[in-house]
Amino acid sequence: MRAEELIELATLGGARAVRQSSDIDRLASGYKADIVLADTRRPHLTPSSSIPAMVVWQAPGRDVRTVLIDGRVVMRDGIVDWLDEDAEADLLDTASERAEAIAARAGIATTRSWEIRAFRSHEQ
Repeated sequence: MRAEELIELATLGGARAVRQSSDIDRLASGYKADIVLADTRRPHLTPSSSIPAMVVWQAPGRDVRTVLIDGRVVMRDGIVDWLDEDAEADLLDTASERAEAIAARAGIATTRSWEIRAFRSHEQ
């Protein structure tokens, strides 16, 4: 797939999947806005002739500098300052549990399932 198609799937495709595309299909007054700003002046991103290709194929998450969700800044200068350590740990645990559940429904082995298998085989 082309990078542009992948970006559309990751953004508008997700909105369509949860039936919210009419609320978030453009950057305009009255619409919900999720925006990610990345630092593209990094050696591993240079040179690049295509911003979509750079974002999809070259830019890791650590290049993200600022994130707005529904118009609210949730990360600034690479720091999520509204989330304390306990809340962050809870969030990571919840995300891991949900990812495991999704993978289990899809029949996909996950890191945790491999860890459990390795532990059980070590016990024997």
